[in-house]
Amino acid sequence: CLGVPIATEDGAMAYGLFVFGGQAGGLTAVTDDLLHFASETIAALLNQQKLQTQTVEMQRLALLGNLTRALVHEINHQLSPIGFALEELQYQCDALQAALGQPEAGQELVQAGERLTNLSQGVRNLVKTARLFSYITIRGQSQLLRLDDLVAEAVEMVRDTADRAHVVLQVKPSPQLLFTRAQVAQVQQVLLNLLLNAIQQIASARPGLGGQVQVWLQMKERQGQQVIAIFVEDDGPGIHRGLWDRIFELGFTRGREDGSGLGLYITRSLAAAMGGRVYVAESYVLWGSTFALELPLTI
Repeated sequence: CLGVPIATEDGAMAYGLFVFGGQAGGLTAVTDDLLHFASETIAALLNQQKLQTQTVEMQRLALLGNLTRALVHEINHQLSPIGFALEELQYQCDALQAALGQPEAGQELVQAGERLTNLSQGVRNLVKTARLFSYITIRGQSQLLRLDDLVAEAVEMVRDTADRAHVVLQVKPSPQLLFTRAQVAQVQQVLLNLLLNAIQQIASARPGLGGQVQVWLQMKERQGQQVIAIFVEDDGPGIHRGLWDRIFELGFTRGREDGSGLGLYITRSLAAAMGGRVYVAESYVLWGSTFALELPLTI
């Protein structure tokens, strides 16, 4: 019997590898060398798994930070007209007090009612915004998801980022309702990463000029199984055919100064964890790219 410890990156010796010979003297020096090689290989795989878990969490936290900044901007954007409306409403109430019994009072009442309606709509918009951004912070059990609604919510989350980059977001209506069972936060994060990647590619290729991103859903068959595909198409710089797989590697960037090489790597890892996959469906240099997220049809 031969045994060697498996040392992980942090120095912990929580694992060991043992080989048992069928007869006395059956284990040679060659076997010992192979055993050490196998233990080092297993240690490398364990370290890779740990790194992947850590990078997934880092990406989630980074995305949360970006979304929080966007949420604060969106709330401030919606609070500003509410503040102005309150000031105007106060002015109209003061005017009403001074105009009681005069013909102009009726018109003032109508305008005050319109201001109240606008205030109510502003509050509803704030509630909707907070609800949209709350999904990414939730970790829960798999649930039945209506994917067209999830796509629409993800698009709304990045709309402010797209507007600042002069990128038009379009969602093509699906001819049928598509459902699957998955964790909403994971699907949402993959969609957000793909949308943000598309916006960033357009912004880096044509600063200030903008472009267009289109999203649509489709039922298709892969290896005899029904899957649901979500496509994200941009008219950015495109990707050379030789890089279609490399862009998903850890640390790979396409020359952007703010690129970390984590986004697409995490995106593919999350998709794989859900039993799906992310890939480049098609891309033409200078014409744009289409990414696809495939999810198994699970009800």
